[in-house]
Amino acid sequence: MVFILGKSGCGKSTLLNLLGGLDGFDGGDVNVDGKSMKNFTAKDYDNYRNRFVGFVFQENNLLDEYTVNRNVALALDLQGEKQTAERVAEALQAVGLNEYAQHKCNSISGGQKQRVAIARALVKKPEMLLCDEPTGALDSETGAEIFTLLKDISKSTLVVVVSHDRESAEKYGDRIIELKDGEILSDSLPLNDAEKPVESASENKKEKRGTLPLKHVFGIGAGYLIAKPIRLVLCVLICIITFACVGIADTASAYDKYESIAKTMYLYNSDHISYCKNSTEFHASGAEIYNIFGNFSESEYNFVKSKIKGGRADKIYDGFDNVNISSLAYPRNVLERRFTTHGFTELDGGLVSAYGFKLLSGAYPTGYGEVVLPVNIFNGFKKFGYLAEETFNFTQADVTAINAYEDLIGKTVHISDSEFKVVGILDTGLDTDYFGNILYNDDNSYGAASNRLWDLLRYGMHNTLFLAPGYAKDVYSEGQQESGECISRIIAPFGKNRADDYANVKGFAFEEVKLADKTVISICEVRNDAIFALESTDDIMTVLPKIFLWVSVGLSVIAALFVLYYTSGVVVDKKRQIGILRALGASRGDVVKIFAAENGILTAGVIAVSTLLAAVGALILNNEFTKAFGIKAVLISFGIRQFAVLAAVAVIAVAVGVAIPIIKLLRNKPVDLIAGRK
Repeated sequence: MVFILGKSGCGKSTLLNLLGGLDGFDGGDVNVDGKSMKNFTAKDYDNYRNRFVGFVFQENNLLDEYTVNRNVALALDLQGEKQTAERVAEALQAVGLNEYAQHKCNSISGGQKQRVAIARALVKKPEMLLCDEPTGALDSETGAEIFTLLKDISKSTLVVVVSHDRESAEKYGDRIIELKDGEILSDSLPLNDAEKPVESASENKKEKRGTLPLKHVFGIGAGYLIAKPIRLVLCVLICIITFACVGIADTASAYDKYESIAKTMYLYNSDHISYCKNSTEFHASGAEIYNIFGNFSESEYNFVKSKIKGGRADKIYDGFDNVNISSLAYPRNVLERRFTTHGFTELDGGLVSAYGFKLLSGAYPTGYGEVVLPVNIFNGFKKFGYLAEETFNFTQADVTAINAYEDLIGKTVHISDSEFKVVGILDTGLDTDYFGNILYNDDNSYGAASNRLWDLLRYGMHNTLFLAPGYAKDVYSEGQQESGECISRIIAPFGKNRADDYANVKGFAFEEVKLADKTVISICEVRNDAIFALESTDDIMTVLPKIFLWVSVGLSVIAALFVLYYTSGVVVDKKRQIGILRALGASRGDVVKIFAAENGILTAGVIAVSTLLAAVGALILNNEFTKAFGIKAVLISFGIRQFAVLAAVAVIAVAVGVAIPIIKLLRNKPVDLIAGRK
C-alpha cells in the first residue's frame, strides 16, 4: 500500500492520473509492469484503464439511479465479462455490503457509497487500485474503516493512495512517497535499478476488452435525457414543428396528378376508368397548332388493351354520342347534359361482373332493337315521365308516369333516328347521394359539382346505352373500325387491384406521325371526372411544395441548432460522469453510444409525434384546398415515403446537432472531464 503525500498543487493527483492513464505526458516516460506508455494510442489507454487499473475517487461518482449491484456489475460489463452473481457478490462481501446489493445508491450513506466504489474497482481484479483522496469527504471513523479495508486489499493488489493524511499514511502505508513542487521529497522504500521490473506477460490482459452493454447504454442515456428539462422541452417542441413541416412539405412536393386521380377515384368509389385519344398537331418549329380528341382505330384499341393491367378493355362506340332521348319528358334546353347519351357498348354478363354493375330489373339485350338503360336515365324518366310519341311540344296529358323499373321495361324509347325496346335497367354505380341536389333539379346550375357530374357522365358509362352483343358489327364495317371512326373511348375496370389501378391511371403515348412541316402526336389519355376536378389545382400544387421546401430547410437548421444547444448543456452537466466512465474503462465508442441512445430516444419520440402531426396536417391541408376549390378530391396524402423522409431529416438534423459537442467532448482527456475543464 503506497501513499503519495504532499500539499495541494505539488503534483500528487497529476502523478496518479499519469499512472492511471487518465492524462498524457509531454516528457519522460511511465513504465507500468515493464510496459512503456510513451507510444500508447487512445485505444491502448482505453484497454489499459479497462483491464489493468481500478479507480476510487474522493467523490465516488456512482450512477445513483442504479442499484449497488448494477454499479458493481457495470465494471464487469465494460470488461466484456459475464455479469456473474458470484463475482459481484464476492466484491460486495469484500467491502461488507452484500446485504445492500439491491439498494439504490442514492439511498445509502457516504461511507457506503465509497465502499461501493471500491467494490466496483475490485470486481475487475485490477493489477493496481488507484485512490484519490478516498476518505476526504468522510468523517474520521468512516475514513478509518475505508483505510482498513484498503489495507486488507493491498495484501493481494497494489494500492496507491493520494492523501493529505500523514497520520493514516504512517499507520497503514507500506511505502510513503512525499512530493513537493513536482519533485520527490522523500521515498520510504525506493526501488534500485536491480529491483525494477522487466517486460511482463501480464500486459497480455490488455488485449481483450468489452463494451458497454445496450441495457446500460440506454439506461444511462435515458438518465441524461432529463438532465436539462427546460432545454429538452424547447428542443422537442422545435423539432416536432420542424419535422412535421418536413413531412407536410414532402407530402405536397410528392403531388402527382395521376396518383391524385387514382386516390380521388378511390374516394369516389369509381368502378371504371376511361381512356381517350388526344391528338396534338405541331408545326416543324414546335409551335402547337391545335389539340383535338379523336377516335381509336381497332389496332390502337388492341395496343391500349395490351398495356392495361388486368387485361380487360371495353369499347365505347361513338354511335348515339351527345344524343338526347326524345321519349324523356324533361324540360327542353335545361337538363340536356344530365340525360344526353354518350355512346353505346355491348352488354353481357361478363361486363356486369367486371365492373360491379347490377341488373336492377329485366334482362340482358339479345336482339338488334333492345336496350338496357343505365339507372341515371331511368331516374330521369321517373322524375319527368315518359312520352310515347316523339314530340318537342308536349303537354302533361302526353306524359306517362314512371314509378318503378317495371313501368319502363317493355316500352319503346326514341333515341336519335332509332327506336329501342327497354328490356332492363342497369345500376352503374353513380353516386346519387353526392349528386342528388343537382342531378334531377330543374335549375341549370353549373358549379364545380355540376361540371364534375358532366365529366363523369361524358367519360364514364353512367349515360351509355347498353345494346346486344354484335350490334357494333352490324353498324360499322371493318374499314370504319380500322380507320378509327367508331371507338370514342376505351373503358377498363378500376378498384380491383391497387397496383394495377395506379398503373392504369397513367397515360401513355402510342403514336407519333412526323410530316414534312408538322408533327402529329396521338396520346392515349386517362379521362374521367377526377381529372377535371383536379385540373384547377395544378398551378397551386406546383408552387406550394417550393414554399414548404424552403420553410422546412430553414426549420431543419433551427432544429439542429436547438439539438446542439440541448446536447451541449447535457455534455456540460454530465462531463464529470463521462470522465468517470472513461476511467472505469469505457471507450470513446461507449460514450458515443450513450449519447446516441439518449438522442435516439428523443428522436424516436419526436418522429412519432411529428408523423402524427404531419399526417393530420396533410389531411387538414387537403380538406382546406378541396373546400377552397369546391371539389371532392385527394390532392395530398401522407404515406410511407413521407414518413421515411421525415424520419431521415430528423435523424440527420439530430445527428448534426449531437455530433459537434460530442466530438469536442471526446477530444478531452478523462482527467479534464473529471475535473470539469474545457
